[in-house]
Amino acid sequence: MKKILFLIPLVGMLWSCSKQSQVKPGQAESPSTPNKLQTKSAVDHVWDVLGFGYDVTGEYGNSSATTFQVIDIAKLKAADASRVVTQLNTTRNAVFSYGENAQAYSSDLSAHLTATTGFAVFKGSITAAYSNSNSFSSKYIYGSYSLLMQQKELKFNATPALLQSYLMPSFVQDAAALTPQQLVAQYGAFVLSDIMLGAKLEVTYQSETKSSDRKSAASAGLDEKISLLFSLKTDINTNHAQSSSNYNQYLHYITHGGDPTKEIVGTVAFNQVVPVIDYSAWQNSTNFDNAELIDIKKDGLIPIYALIADPAKSAAVKAYVDQYLKDHQVNITPAPPSLPEGQFTRNDNTGQVYIVMDGALRYIPNQDVLNGLFEFNTSLMVHYSAADLSKYAMGETISPDNGIINDTQTGKVYFRERSYIRYIPNLQVKALYHFNFKPLRNVNGISAYVIGPDM
Repeated sequence: MKKILFLIPLVGMLWSCSKQSQVKPGQAESPSTPNKLQTKSAVDHVWDVLGFGYDVTGEYGNSSATTFQVIDIAKLKAADASRVVTQLNTTRNAVFSYGENAQAYSSDLSAHLTATTGFAVFKGSITAAYSNSNSFSSKYIYGSYSLLMQQKELKFNATPALLQSYLMPSFVQDAAALTPQQLVAQYGAFVLSDIMLGAKLEVTYQSETKSSDRKSAASAGLDEKISLLFSLKTDINTNHAQSSSNYNQYLHYITHGGDPTKEIVGTVAFNQVVPVIDYSAWQNSTNFDNAELIDIKKDGLIPIYALIADPAKSAAVKAYVDQYLKDHQVNITPAPPSLPEGQFTRNDNTGQVYIVMDGALRYIPNQDVLNGLFEFNTSLMVHYSAADLSKYAMGETISPDNGIINDTQTGKVYFRERSYIRYIPNLQVKALYHFNFKPLRNVNGISAYVIGPDM
């Protein structure tokens, strides 16, 4: 189901942001879908990508997923101007999706369009934001939010049968000469027939969670982190308590349209205090002249086979497209196995020592951390080879700037890494992680810290 929010006026921001953002280790900052035609038609200010092929395995609603021109719009317009419609209607709204894993999220995203409802496609919307190899692991929850500033809508007032008389000569030749597989690889499975152009702020949320209600954790986490990073009221799920068990939380953000010199793009990790991002300069730069594809109407895709006049070839392409959609869905991969929580683990090939937290091995960087943060003795150590450890998930290195703090206002004790703190709820949890309370430091309130999920 497509979800749309109409926004209240935006509030002012505090800090400016550039492309120099905190990025997840091993992750590209702003990857784009590889090996795809980057069409230049979107800057012609006439028909943009209307009538172009569209690859539903790419990014949802972005020109990076467009391919080659299929409909000869100039010819259609000359024959009957009423068949090509331009609506200049400046509007502002938002769309969002979320899910308990990558597959559920992709299914929710795909439901925005009639042509892809019931499938879990648009893999590119995940890989463009989070390109690391385990992005589709079942351990991750996902959500996305797009603030849309529409300048115009372009669409056909014509049936596919009528459009068959106004095809690009190159497409007619390819439809006759290429196999169904080659044709879809060249043009995509659909053609854009009703599109919106303007500017878009696109935000994608990735997290792990201990919550049993993973879907609510995804929607609440998305809502909470957008409000923190952009001071935007989204009303996706304002019950932020439902995301209290989320950890390893990231937001990837990117702008489309507007003045490219004022674009913002980056990935933020919420394990420290992050400043509010000011996107007002980019927002103020958006206008009719720098509009680009930002969304597709619910019924805005025509199957490519519907534009092929030869019945036999059309049927062959349809059979291939039907199977193609099934075969190119997002599939989740099982989360890697985990070692017992709180276990000290040594890599006997390198001598490196780890502790298991949240199911992942976290490297202990030096002896001071090992003996200062933890009550450690060698009898607690379990030994593994590097080959055996490679089977398990690796977390972030424990920060050397760490400690145990006690909030004197509440009596609560927290594990601190830099400005990121996690509540230690009882002595059983203290014992599980072997925390050393002897160097405990008192603090008067925790407003200066970022609060993570409980240990």
